[in-house]
Amino acid sequence: MRSTSLKSQLVLMALSLALVPLDARDTRADTLMLSSETRLVQIDIDHTEDFYSSCVPLPPSPCMPDSSTTTNFSDSATAPDAAPWTATASLIQFPNTSATQDSEIGATFIQATGSHTAVSSYSNTGGFPITFISENHATETSLVVTFDLAADCAFDLSGSVTTEGGIFSTSSTYIRLSVAGGGVIAEVQVDSAEGCADPECLVVGPAPIATSGVLAAGTYTLEAFAGGIATGVHSTIGSFGSGEGGAFDVNLVLAPQPVPTLSVYGAVFLAMSLLVLTAVIADRNSKRSIHRREVGIMSIRSGDDPV
Repeated sequence: MRSTSLKSQLVLMALSLALVPLDARDTRADTLMLSSETRLVQIDIDHTEDFYSSCVPLPPSPCMPDSSTTTNFSDSATAPDAAPWTATASLIQFPNTSATQDSEIGATFIQATGSHTAVSSYSNTGGFPITFISENHATETSLVVTFDLAADCAFDLSGSVTTEGGIFSTSSTYIRLSVAGGGVIAEVQVDSAEGCADPECLVVGPAPIATSGVLAAGTYTLEAFAGGIATGVHSTIGSFGSGEGGAFDVNLVLAPQPVPTLSVYGAVFLAMSLLVLTAVIADRNSKRSIHRREVGIMSIRSGDDPV
């Protein structure tokens, strides 16, 4: 009996030890499986010179230039891969126009900040003949990341957007999380007030975004964009430049749902406990068989019916 009791205690101890090393491990070490990513900063400037020798282009006169020349200036950069990326698009000739981005795509997060600004101009050489010089400045900083989730994943999306425009400029900024090719999960967007000349409406934002929940296994796209166009204008009351700008700050954090799994030690202890349990059951069955045989022999010798 003492031997059986000891083995029973061993079984209980082995089972207890087998349960202790349970780990709450992620279904995947890298929960964010990158499908595609495009990160871009760019500026594009058209510099136009219109030459007039016989008339001055003031409304309502339908005056056409003798010649017109447009020169394009541009600068851009794209992220070469998924590594952390910092870039600026700029031109020495136009120090007030630029686009920047600082972004990183990790195993469980996407983080990015981006901004852009532009100041266009419209001027003339004066006198006569006269040359009118105009510029249109387009700027953009953007991020589009498509990723797959192999299992349900908790998420937290936060950030903010701002934009700035004016009478002769437009701009827009947004952050959007959506099912790839499907519906929008969360979004915030601000657009400049077209034709605004009042400082109260020149800047829109900052507008925040803050949402959390659980994303089911599937494919998703995170977008962040800030861009606009600033245009120079000439009129009867003078020549004017214009400015535009905007910025975004976005942070998406993923937290995989834990799935309990046995560690290596837990599996070893569980196997040991099963072996011990099997040995105890076999020993008990063997002793019961021997006992029955002994009882049967003794019954036959005494003339009683065997049990």
